[in-house]
Amino acid sequence: MLLLTRGHIELPSFTHPSTYTGFYNIKLFLLCGTFFLTGCNATMWGSVLQGMAEGMNQSNKTNSYTPHRTAKRNAYSQVGNQSYPSNDNSGYLGKLSSNQYDPESVSNPYGQYGNSYSPTSVNNPYGTYGSKYSPVSVTNPYAVGGPKIIDPKSGKYLGNLNSNKYDPDSVSNPYGRYGSTYSPDSINNPYGQYGNTFSPNSVTNPYATSAPIIVAPEE
Repeated sequence: MLLLTRGHIELPSFTHPSTYTGFYNIKLFLLCGTFFLTGCNATMWGSVLQGMAEGMNQSNKTNSYTPHRTAKRNAYSQVGNQSYPSNDNSGYLGKLSSNQYDPESVSNPYGQYGNSYSPTSVNNPYGTYGSKYSPVSVTNPYAVGGPKIIDPKSGKYLGNLNSNKYDPDSVSNPYGRYGSTYSPDSINNPYGQYGNTFSPNSVTNPYATSAPIIVAPEE
């Protein structure tokens, strides 16, 4: 089991497509009325109406926001909006927390992300993220990259969760930004918000409710 002794992303504003649909419906009604009153060339008006219909369809496509794109992309985008990734999201690997009672914590031996038999657990010694031979495992001392640690409230990147002490972005590198005990962005800083035992955002707080989350590396 993983022992925890140890870019803000804004979503686009959403405008409901019905607003644009209603607008174009009014224009179509007025144009049709003008057509019958003036008796203009049918070919010309046919082209105008076709153009309006295409514009309406394009507006619906442009202004419709679909929250679930690809699973791994969604894992990154949603955290910036303070919306935790759903459990069916294959890019989400749980919370990097010491809270054994949190169902999403990697310290919960019975949870999906802490169980040593779960394929999405960093504690599975035979899994993609727990095997010491996997290039994206948290236990591989030669891994470059690997799972990412993200602040769930701001979407801020907090380093790579791996055992490679030579990786400049690894939490295992004592001289790196994310591994130093003096860095404010490090989970190893006992006085920082991510390493302080009393901080609700800390990986070492056994009662933390908003600890950093882990997401799989993008392919």
